Amino acid sequence: MKNNFYLLFIALFMLCSCKDEQQTPDNLKKQMSDSWIFRYAWKVNYGADNKPIDSARTGAGIYRVEFKEDGTYAYTTVKGEKFNSGTYNVTSNTAFTIKDATGTYNGTVINLNFNTFDYSVGAAKVAGQPYSVTKYYFYR
Repeated sequence: MKNNFYLLFIALFMLCSCKDEQQTPDNLKKQMSDSWIFRYAWKVNYGADNKPIDSARTGAGIYRVEFKEDGTYAYTTVKGEKFNSGTYNVTSNTAFTIKDATGTYNGTVINLNFNTFDYSVGAAKVAGQPYSVTKYYFYR
C-alpha cells in the first residue's frame, strides 16, 4: 500500500512538472490550420478620437474558411463553392496578416481553442482618421 502511494505521488509530480507547449507563431499557425464554420461577424466603427461611433452584426449566410499550413486560405459556401481566397502569414503569437484581391488586413486572435476561433481584422489606423474593426466568430 505504501509503495502504491509513492508511485502515485511520483506520477503526480511528473505530470505537474511537465511544461505547457510554449506559444509561438508556428504553434499559432498549426492551431489555425483547419476548416472553420462561420458563426457571425461584428463590425465596430470608431471616430478619429478612437471612441466607438456605432456597431452592427455583419455577414450573412453559412460558409467555411479553411486555413492551410502552407499559408493559404479559402472561403467556401456549404456547397463547396469557393468565393474568396488568399494568403495569410502569422506575424506573432497572436497576430497575422491576411492578403486577398481587395487588400492586406491585420488580424488579431481573440480566442483560439479546440472548438472556437475568434479574431478581429482592421485596416491600418491613420492618426486622426476614423477606422473600423470587424470581429469574426467561427467554430469547428
